Amino acid sequence: MRDAFRLSALVALVLLFLSTSRNIALAQTATSNGSISDQAKPVLDRAIQFLGGTDNIRALKDVELSVQQTFGSPKGPIELHIHLIYVYPGLTRYEYKQSRGKKTHERSAFFDGIDGWQITDASLRDLNDDEKKSQRQDMFNELPNLLGLNGSPTVTYEGKNGGNDVLLFVLGDLSVRLHIDSTGQVVKQAYRETTGDIEATFSDYRKVGGVNIAYRCSATRNGLQYFDYQITEARANTMPNLAKLAEKPGGSQQTAPLEEGLNAKYPKGTVLNLLATGVTGTGLCSVPAQSTYKVADGKLHVAGFGQNMTLATLKCAIQPIAPGTQVLIAGLKVNQKSNRVIFLVVQGAITSQVDFEFPKDFLATAQLAQVQEVIGNVFSGANAPEAPAEEAQAAPTVSEPIAPPQSPVAPLKLPALYVSAQTPANKLHLNADNSFSLQEDGQPYHGTFVANGNLIELTISESNTTTTLNRQGDDLTDSNGQTWVLREQSVGTAPGGALLHNEDIIKLATVGIDDATIIAKITSSKCQFDTSTDALVQLKKGGVSAAVLKAMVGAGQ
Repeated sequence: MRDAFRLSALVALVLLFLSTSRNIALAQTATSNGSISDQAKPVLDRAIQFLGGTDNIRALKDVELSVQQTFGSPKGPIELHIHLIYVYPGLTRYEYKQSRGKKTHERSAFFDGIDGWQITDASLRDLNDDEKKSQRQDMFNELPNLLGLNGSPTVTYEGKNGGNDVLLFVLGDLSVRLHIDSTGQVVKQAYRETTGDIEATFSDYRKVGGVNIAYRCSATRNGLQYFDYQITEARANTMPNLAKLAEKPGGSQQTAPLEEGLNAKYPKGTVLNLLATGVTGTGLCSVPAQSTYKVADGKLHVAGFGQNMTLATLKCAIQPIAPGTQVLIAGLKVNQKSNRVIFLVVQGAITSQVDFEFPKDFLATAQLAQVQEVIGNVFSGANAPEAPAEEAQAAPTVSEPIAPPQSPVAPLKLPALYVSAQTPANKLHLNADNSFSLQEDGQPYHGTFVANGNLIELTISESNTTTTLNRQGDDLTDSNGQTWVLREQSVGTAPGGALLHNEDIIKLATVGIDDATIIAKITSSKCQFDTSTDALVQLKKGGVSAAVLKAMVGAGQ
């Protein structure tokens, strides 16, 4: 799991470009200590002139920004609204709000190069040593440090790429590349972070405090679209009060006592025995698979198709971790606002996140023993009583999927409706034309499927990814162990043949059949329509008229 304090990619890149304005000029000073090749020097000088010249660059002391950023995700765009203050050479303070649909999360952070704190969804704590080290490493990757403010980087000229000059900055095992055009404009910046290779393209330069700053950026990660941002407001040399920047916002709750107690009980490297079924992990992937134990119902809830698609987009393979497996603790955090205690565990090369969700405001006054009791439903400590020898020998010691018992293959009757046993609001429709529609966590998904014996492979159109379900009798089990219960199948006596679905109505509207005929078809047929808000939007986009939509809503499912 990525460090909670790690700045978002947007913030890091914004800081990079703002820092460039001051510190490219300082690169000339660094030549007395660092090594800058003769070929690199004229390229640096050209960049200095484009940004505003040495005097203006050195006069830039601080910048205050308002930024809007959009991340793409399989469940829709994630919006970030960021307020950022950067005081050169390395003090940062920022607040941002993240929104997707009706959900909103807030974060504040401060770091002065030595110490700092973070607040996530009203939960406050100081940075631990690992987080400070990680933040310092991030700051070393910024141009201010590479160009002379923190160490003496080696700067070399790597040649041309797409007509632009490429400079490589190296400091120990850290490196970053800048692509600079013939006018001196930095058009692209490339570096490697823990989640992969980042390439950011910059445009729309404007003067702020006499220095050119890129107002727009579009970034990719491992060749896939990552995010876009735009600066909406910028001010320079406001001379902020440094003491106020370091102040923690009011209203936040100190989670340190509980979190410290849990970390003392479950320090990194502690061996735990997995007790529950349904925990999954990802191998060699920056994003772990997640499952949640909810105190409200006493059940472990596995990840659904939405998270599966996100992991598939990142090319992460999901693997179940069997009960009886020993795992190592890699991290533990407490989030007061979401009422969760979050474990990050590893088993070999497999990483998994297990959340424990408590009732609202419970963690604010919870005793350590109360939280431990809940954790005991999923994990037991290394000092827990050992199972009898014959049972211990039978328990799997590696996270391998357990093949379900084979049963005779029965024909798959279509159309069919399946409902999640864990979350009944989640529904999967398999249609007679081998298309499917899925409603999960309020999000609609569509695609096609292929049935092969007891296996059903879904290809999801929104992400162009596949996932496999196993037929066990009348029910289905997905790759996370989630059960989908059969609720409805085809009705042979249905007037006009098979049930009508949303896709059928879109087909009729697309070929130009008039509303009266479509409505007559609806009223004389058995119907199984999805009339959720998102589904109605898709129907409208598919050319279905308001009159037909009204008839569909009236027909129900």
